[in-house]
Amino acid sequence: MESFVYTILAILARDSGSSFEIAKKMDLCWQTKHNQIYPILVELEERDLIFCTTIPQSGKPDKKVFSITEQGKEALAKWVPNVFQEPIIRDGFLAKIYAQWLLDPDTMVQLLEERMQFFQHKIGEHESEIAQLEADAGASLKDPSSPHFGRYILLMRKLQMEQDESDWCAWALAFYQKEPIIQYE
Repeated sequence: MESFVYTILAILARDSGSSFEIAKKMDLCWQTKHNQIYPILVELEERDLIFCTTIPQSGKPDKKVFSITEQGKEALAKWVPNVFQEPIIRDGFLAKIYAQWLLDPDTMVQLLEERMQFFQHKIGEHESEIAQLEADAGASLKDPSSPHFGRYILLMRKLQMEQDESDWCAWALAFYQKEPIIQYE
């Protein structure tokens, strides 16, 4: 199985959830949509690594809540100590930066400002999420044996990365705002 599958198992080891809830929690380690997760959940259920409980809802489709099985926990526990793998970075914006010399400076300023605003919004979201987690978990939040600890340190990592990205955008913008860009043909 690949890391994506183990990420789903790791989330379910802490809390049961719907495909939408799992996708939201995966944001800390993997960008995905709930419709990408659902086929994997079906496969995991067929392999007895998770099970599904259907919760009837009035006026809406029934909610499917997924939970990890003991067999799923065992598979996850075997995977966790595996050898480090180099992180994969896929960001189309970075390719745009690499080819920035083909664009006029105003377009690059707009792209950088939009990206900086996006990350500033994400910073606000994650700060709120951290505050809620701190309120819910209390002192156990910073205890490495707590089930909340992993989520906490991942949220702090994500927050730092978003702050770094926002700061980098501001740094790059300074070049466009202070010095004229020479374009070569």
